[in-house]
Amino acid sequence: MNGWIEWLPLWLWLPAAALFLLLGLAAWLAPRDVHLRLRARWRRLAPPVRPGLRHVFSAGLTLLTAFLLFLLSDGETQPVRLAAAAAGGVTAWLVADFAWRSARDAARRRAALSREWAARSAAARARLAETTEEPLLAEAACRILCETLRCASAALFVEEGSEFRRRAIFPPDAGSGDPWPASSLLVQELSRLSTGTALLLTDPRPGAARPWISGAEAASVQARIEASGAVLALPLHGGAQLDAYFLVGPLEDGQPYGPAHFAFLEEYACAVALLRESLAR
Repeated sequence: MNGWIEWLPLWLWLPAAALFLLLGLAAWLAPRDVHLRLRARWRRLAPPVRPGLRHVFSAGLTLLTAFLLFLLSDGETQPVRLAAAAAGGVTAWLVADFAWRSARDAARRRAALSREWAARSAAARARLAETTEEPLLAEAACRILCETLRCASAALFVEEGSEFRRRAIFPPDAGSGDPWPASSLLVQELSRLSTGTALLLTDPRPGAARPWISGAEAASVQARIEASGAVLALPLHGGAQLDAYFLVGPLEDGQPYGPAHFAFLEEYACAVALLRESLAR
């Protein structure tokens, strides 16, 4: 009788472990529509399933967890130690499998996003290359940038003497068109950046200004940026000097700009700068 009581924890943990496995299987099958006909087709067309890195990772973590729990439960009866090792191993397998699938799905989403923006960038550069006259380039560049990026507005400011004047904007009349002096904080900050390096104009915190907006002109610069509706600036250099820049509005869906957007902006700005230089010759 006493021997049966000693093994009681193990008999209690084994159904719990089986329940964990069934719950994991149910969670895995929940979003799937499984039928015998589809299963037979999958077996006929798909190659044999071989243990992959996911199974090796899960098995390794399971064995390590079970071994550690077995050691840490030293002093308990043998059934209790086995029950602890079994429960910990099952939990470790479920956690490892979930973590692996989450990391894999996140990597696939990032790869798909990169492919999408690579295709968008190639299409935008192809449309831009169709422009053969310099007077039409400014309007075409703003329109293509706004449509590809799906932002609220895009304006191109070009150097004219001692100030930068708005050459084109898309959509028309979106935001302020007042010129920016070459000595302004915005132009000075853009002059220090390379072509295509986006400069954030707004701070996520309400009422806060970017670190480069300081000094006596800070209030007026901040007010002009807010009036323009732009959230970032994109410099275009002709040689070693800044000769134009884009002011770009927020995304239409309200999401913040991410790495994929910045990569596209850099490629697009370089393409615009090269095309401006070639058409000016």
